[in-house]
Amino acid sequence: MEVRGSVNDRPWGMTLGAIALRRHTGQLTIEADGKRYCIAFQDGAIVAATSPLAADAIARIALTNHFITSTQVPDIARRLAAAEGRDEIDVLSETIRFSPDQIAKLRHRVVAQRAARTFSLERGDFVLDDRIALPVVPGVAVDHRHVIYLGVRTNLSEQRLIDDLRQLGSFFVLKPEAVDELPRYGFDPSAEPVLDALKMGTSLPELEASNRDIDPRSAQAVIYSLVSCTACVIPPRTGTTQARPTGGKRITQPIKSGIGRTLAPEPATSRTSTDRDPGGTASGIGTPREPAASRT
Repeated sequence: MEVRGSVNDRPWGMTLGAIALRRHTGQLTIEADGKRYCIAFQDGAIVAATSPLAADAIARIALTNHFITSTQVPDIARRLAAAEGRDEIDVLSETIRFSPDQIAKLRHRVVAQRAARTFSLERGDFVLDDRIALPVVPGVAVDHRHVIYLGVRTNLSEQRLIDDLRQLGSFFVLKPEAVDELPRYGFDPSAEPVLDALKMGTSLPELEASNRDIDPRSAQAVIYSLVSCTACVIPPRTGTTQARPTGGKRITQPIKSGIGRTLAPEPATSRTSTDRDPGGTASGIGTPREPAASRT
């Protein structure tokens, strides 16, 4: 299987969410401004990622996440240069004598940060196939929900975030069944008022009006990531009255690939005219399911 598209075809979180929810195994490769970014999926979980940026080099990630000190960086750089071809985290852990728990945490941080970096891309083309070329370390599986939230919060430009949210909807209701999965996103404690409001249904203007202490950027990132992972219902508006969901009705927004195939997040079993996204319909690539790494 091979699917091609552009990072600008739709909100990037919707693309990553659709791939993960279909429990895809394979590799997503993005070419942007002469640079290559890769994300490997295994049964929907993100198991490896690469970024060409200096900010995503292993020593920089270890330093900014307080795994090493600045005085250790020169020695680590020399050892990494002399050990070309070896696993970089193995080299670093031998130098610093990390514990197994520290190694596992660092591997997850590296994969999450490099995958989240793709949200910074303003343009670029991607290819999704079913072959993994990146080295994969057993035991490393990062939840796509955390990567999407991290990417939106730290890498998505202000204008892209605003434009993407306009595409996602205007009023959002958190699905009851999604509450137990909220810890997998890695939300900050400051997100609690936003999540409480979403359980009843809210919009961004309502949030800002009723909670003056909420940071708009943080609220936008929470909503963006939840919608990308089909954790919110987006009811249709009728005139000035907000239609709220009843009877557990599921409303999703399918997304299309750049060549006419659709990466569709969790299509409902039956659809009505109000359920459809005017941008397209669900394709037959496969019914999305929760990734194995995220099931409890």
